[in-house]
Amino acid sequence: MSSEPTSQQLQRRFGSVLDWIVEWQVAGIRAQIIRRGARTFVWTIDGELVTDRFPEVVNAAEFLPDGTALDGNLIARKSGLVLPLSELQKRLSRKSVSRK
Repeated sequence: MSSEPTSQQLQRRFGSVLDWIVEWQVAGIRAQIIRRGARTFVWTIDGELVTDRFPEVVNAAEFLPDGTALDGNLIARKSGLVLPLSELQKRLSRKSVSRK
């Protein structure tokens, strides 16, 4: 006998799945991207300036107008797949990022 709830039990408890809103949660680094004075700055939630460690983020933010502030999770992707958090953590411990 399975201890897993049946779909009917789940529906009685939580309602129809058609009424649900779901978002994927992936591990990332909480960061703010600030565009000011035609420059881009990347800050961690702890207030550490990490702009030099994420040059591709700086390049991608060049189109943002001055005064833009983005707050969210910075994630790493390669070939359309989300990479493990450890890939970002490696960046935070480096003093400079190689082109690779």
